[in-house]
Amino acid sequence: MDFSGGVEQGLFFLKNCGFFDETTPADSRFTRPATGQAPEIEAGQLP
Repeated sequence: MDFSGGVEQGLFFLKNCGFFDETTPADSRFTRPATGQAPEIEAGQLP
């Protein structure tokens, strides 16, 4: 079960594959505080 996810420093993260010990239960829900700032997306880099 090499998968984990959560919130660190106000940012979501997802980690899968590889070798690590921590896991996150399936169907876990995460929230983060609203920053009032829109995300920066580089649309030209998207496929």
